[in-house]
Amino acid sequence: MSAAPAVLHKSANAWRFACPLCQSALDVSDALETEVACSNCSTVYERKNGILSLLSPERRQYFSKFLAEYTHIRIAE
Repeated sequence: MSAAPAVLHKSANAWRFACPLCQSALDVSDALETEVACSNCSTVYERKNGILSLLSPERRQYFSKFLAEYTHIRIAE
């Protein structure tokens, strides 16, 4: 599965984002929202501290496992 670029392009005023899974435009205009859902495929993306994570749920799960293992190893050092 190849991932398409999450950023479509930058206009004069703002970045426009696309769903990495289906390439539909994402409405990220409400900076206070903690989640952004794709209106086409319903995939939900997290926003923490104003940073939008455009990882698919599967990739988020994979990297969460990696981060937990990495943190465990670093603490043991």
